[in-house]
Amino acid sequence: MRYDILTPRKIVFGWGRFEEVGAFAKVLGRRAILFCGHESAYASTTHSRIISLMQEVGLEVDGGIEVRQEPEVEAIDETLESFREEGYRAGDFIVALGGGSVLDTAKAVAALATNGHGDSVRDFLEGVGRGLAITNDPLPVLAIPTTAGTGAEATKNAVISSYDPPFKKSLRS
Repeated sequence: MRYDILTPRKIVFGWGRFEEVGAFAKVLGRRAILFCGHESAYASTTHSRIISLMQEVGLEVDGGIEVRQEPEVEAIDETLESFREEGYRAGDFIVALGGGSVLDTAKAVAALATNGHGDSVRDFLEGVGRGLAITNDPLPVLAIPTTAGTGAEATKNAVISSYDPPFKKSLRS
């Protein structure tokens, strides 16, 4: 038997490692676009602390795209539209701070932002869309999970769902 396992380039964990986020982020680009949950990150000091840590190393930080729900097709499309309207440029990267919904939304937007040949995330989903391929590298993503369990920080996949018609599919970049 033979296996290939694709994982993120680097996974760090341990007590106090959050304080190193600026150093980890600095190698990814010049401007961080922060994705976070609409309640959890703002209810704590985590949101402001992560911005400070990145600014301390000279990064420009766009403080927020709020993820308000599960990564459903319509929500991803709306978030992507807002992201594109803000305008991203060379040197931009995404920092995803939150649970699985935030991380999956950020990964989907990172992939679709550089692959503009579809009208919707649905076009790229297996079995329900047009079968379009992710041909360009996504924007870099620094994933900072605040919950345990989904494992979204450890894969390139973003799980996207829909209620009409009902499905749950992976966007693979």
